[in-house]
Amino acid sequence: MIDIILAEQQKAALDAIIKWYKAQDKSAFILNGFAGTGKTTTAKLFPELVLESEEPGAVVFAAFTGKAALQLRRKGCENATTLHRLLYSPMEKDRTRLLELSQHLREELVQAPLGDSPKAVSLKNEIHAERRRVAAPSWQRKVGHIDEAVKLIVVDESSMVSMEIYNDLLSLGKPVIFLGDPFQLPPVFGVSPIMQKEPNFTLTDVHRQALDSPILRAATALRNGEYPSVHDNNEQFKIISSKEASYSDYGNADQVLCGRNKTRAVLNAKMRKKLVEQGKIALSPLPIAMGDKVVFLRNDHDENIFNGSTALITSVIPADDGFGGLIIDAKGDEKIYSYDIWPGVIEGLDISEAPRRRQIVDFSYALTVHKGQGQEWPHVAVHVEPVGHGQDARRWVYTAITRAQDKCVLISRDVA
Repeated sequence: MIDIILAEQQKAALDAIIKWYKAQDKSAFILNGFAGTGKTTTAKLFPELVLESEEPGAVVFAAFTGKAALQLRRKGCENATTLHRLLYSPMEKDRTRLLELSQHLREELVQAPLGDSPKAVSLKNEIHAERRRVAAPSWQRKVGHIDEAVKLIVVDESSMVSMEIYNDLLSLGKPVIFLGDPFQLPPVFGVSPIMQKEPNFTLTDVHRQALDSPILRAATALRNGEYPSVHDNNEQFKIISSKEASYSDYGNADQVLCGRNKTRAVLNAKMRKKLVEQGKIALSPLPIAMGDKVVFLRNDHDENIFNGSTALITSVIPADDGFGGLIIDAKGDEKIYSYDIWPGVIEGLDISEAPRRRQIVDFSYALTVHKGQGQEWPHVAVHVEPVGHGQDARRWVYTAITRAQDKCVLISRDVA
């Protein structure tokens, strides 16, 4: 039995979920809750209180991004996974093309034994890419098929769920509970179907323990129509004037968040220049170097990468591909990625010019809040700028603040 003392509102939420589950209602249950109201704490009790069972795997927790799934596991939801891994199963890939390329290379090596002819080099690059494609899993949707031991699926950060993923989840034929924060920004792709539906229950009472966190106090104040001031400053949360801000206010953070893409590009350029001057990023004639932080801009279900996934470059070499591509290794939250990438965005080209089937990256020293949704970092710096008015502006800052786990700095032109 998990030793957790629930607030009255949490007990009421659990009672509603138990009633829904026992009624075998095929529709989903939407549990909304603001930051600090205990959604995840409540969810940890689902196995024994909702299912009356502690069987391993009876409840599966899932989130849109790998980073969000990792945070769930750190909070005690041990088997948390990504929605993609939950919804899709691997398929063996066709190796015909790889065999053809290998045969062509053997034939070319008869003519050029050293393997340094332009054709041989090109074939080697193609084989390198094809081997990675074959080695990486391909996926098919698990329509109506999932482990029989699974009795309940719980999806966190449900505002990130698209209509396609929502329908795929329901196609599994299992009860699904969606956890979300109604005050966060809508996802970048538009309005989530979950956010458009009336919730079954909303947790509104922020716990006293949560209010011990200056970060959650500031988030709650924003939601209630108040804006943080310098009078709220402390070790965990502070607001400073952009006129007084130094590079360290940005550079010491694990992640910088801002509102606009134009601002993001400027911040990335300034921060990277400083890191190169400090010798923390290697000088290189290439647009990306070892030590750079990047964000992936294309979904790749084979590699479980989504638009917004971030990684640290561990190696980079030119690709002899005719379009200025690079071959990188990059360390993500839980794995090493190897990719042929197109660095054109970093070089100022429009993303629409990117070659098909090539991953696109940009620097990620600063991200927009939209890109940061579904993720958390220990220390976050928020470059506050006009994004919307009234409640929309407060929702933007609220979403940014709640990405911080331990420390948050607001850097703003308007400091009271």
